[in-house]
Amino acid sequence: MIKWQGQDLKYSNRTAEWVVWVERIIYIMVVFLGIGAMLLAVYMFMKRDWLGGILSILVGAGIGWSAWFIRISRKLNRENLIEAELRDNGYFISMTNTVTGVRQEQFIPFSRMKDVTVGRISQYVSRGADESGYYIIAARLVMRFEDEEGNLQFSLFTEVDSDNLNLWIQKFQAGGVTIYSTHVNIGGIKTEDYPAAYEEIPKVLYGTNSPPDLGIGELSDRALPRWESTAMRKKKEKQQAKYDNKYRRPLSFVIAILNFLCALLWMPVWTIEDSSFAESSPFLYVRVVNLILLLLEGTYWREQIRWHRPLLQVGVVAAVQLVGFSMAVLIGSTDTLPIKSIVMDNVNLIILLYIVFGVVRLLRSKN
Repeated sequence: MIKWQGQDLKYSNRTAEWVVWVERIIYIMVVFLGIGAMLLAVYMFMKRDWLGGILSILVGAGIGWSAWFIRISRKLNRENLIEAELRDNGYFISMTNTVTGVRQEQFIPFSRMKDVTVGRISQYVSRGADESGYYIIAARLVMRFEDEEGNLQFSLFTEVDSDNLNLWIQKFQAGGVTIYSTHVNIGGIKTEDYPAAYEEIPKVLYGTNSPPDLGIGELSDRALPRWESTAMRKKKEKQQAKYDNKYRRPLSFVIAILNFLCALLWMPVWTIEDSSFAESSPFLYVRVVNLILLLLEGTYWREQIRWHRPLLQVGVVAAVQLVGFSMAVLIGSTDTLPIKSIVMDNVNLIILLYIVFGVVRLLRSKN
């Protein structure tokens, strides 16, 4: 996300030097934390603490992802100097690559603007590590215009200040540009989606005498529901189906096969006491691996995923484990079927999955 700063409808993503140094220090600290987690994982494995090693790798991977995200964000805002201005005769924006020096400019005169739609988006604002953040409602200005070849194009700008928004509206109106408004959250619409989505956005003419109350600048503890066009929903469904065919369904098959082979070939050699696995048995490691794989396979972040998904996932795992162990009993690898241990271990797995499921759904409800 571009961090705009400016006044008098002149904006730039230029950042103060002290902010740059603070971000560098934070980035270096995160990188060293990630390296430390990975070194701790190596130490744990050398000590044969497999669970500790796996958890350290997961923590290191999470920290590594955070470092990558910080680097990408810094690169976007440091290597590309973006300047925008709403002038008396049109909208101007330029982008300069500070590494190569290449500069690109675009000017959209009011005479080529077909119309402008003022919508709403939710921007997350962090309060720091010790306190949960909040959302601020910002205005998303969608400028529809014709390029020099007569093709319809779209340009977007985000304004958080309601007073500045009024100045935008006044200049558009002075330039004879038709203005619409909408109360829906259009933050999920990408520039490339607008040609198909723009006409579907529920909008009305922006009132000159009684402008709509869009709540720009207001704070909220949760984000506004995102609006999606028909084409966007179909595109998302297609992407999800592609992901399922390429990753989720093969992963489901791998989980089933691994648990079957584990129950058939490995579990029979575990120590069994009173029809249950002994505490020294590695069932805890199997549970951790299953937890990781099932979380990857579960896609809990999807809106259409229902509450029974974790139950079905663990039901399949328990079923293939019982089948595999039963076959081990039939072929004589063991003479005891520890049903109680298998069932109880998978009940614990269900509890862990539902904890994660609940957290993900809670976060999604706020987004």
